[in-house]
Amino acid sequence: MKGKLHSFWQPGMRHREVVQLLIEEGIDPDIRGNDQRTALIMAALKGHEHVVELRLEKGAKPTLKDESRTALHYPAWRGHEQVVKQLATTMKINVRDRLDQNPLHLAAERGNVGIRVVRTLLSDDKYLAERCHDQQTVLHRAAWGGCEMVVKLLLERAHDINVKDKDKKTPLHIAAQKGSASVVDLLLKHAASQNMQDSKEQTPLHLAAKHGHEAVVELLLRGCRLEARER
Repeated sequence: MKGKLHSFWQPGMRHREVVQLLIEEGIDPDIRGNDQRTALIMAALKGHEHVVELRLEKGAKPTLKDESRTALHYPAWRGHEQVVKQLATTMKINVRDRLDQNPLHLAAERGNVGIRVVRTLLSDDKYLAERCHDQQTVLHRAAWGGCEMVVKLLLERAHDINVKDKDKKTPLHIAAQKGSASVVDLLLKHAASQNMQDSKEQTPLHLAAKHGHEAVVELLLRGCRLEARER
């Protein structure tokens, strides 16, 4: 029965009619495969909008998890905007995975891939401050993702720009470590602090220099010179 349920994932077998046939055979809409994924999770992961619609119509539970995540986490990670919209109407959008991440954490980290999903999920500012297992916020993840537009979207929501994770890293630390010059520049323009130290007493400048990101080092040094003049 489990093999029958997941057979529509074979090449050329993604059509709504095939799934409808399986449902008519009386298969439990929430039966799981060996990976603990339901058909709804599989459809969401692949971005199959029509299959997601059909599974929801037939009573599939969107809040069920596989070994880690719900059906909403996967399209958020993969950038399947329409599937995210479908599922967001059926469940809380701040649902957590095994690492305590909500779908917005995942979309923000994906950079350009996730920008449309980030826009879709930004319905409530309170989710921006939520932290995952490493105490990172959505802004930390966006800084790591390196997409200036995603970071800009979050900053427009008045997010705490100097928020720290469990290692006392701010989003500026993260962007400097990753070497995302455009994100570093944007954070500096929004008055991100350059002098904050992480748990190893490293500033963003230390991290940029350590990882060899010359353009970021220059941006941070320029910011230091400006701060010195203002004093």
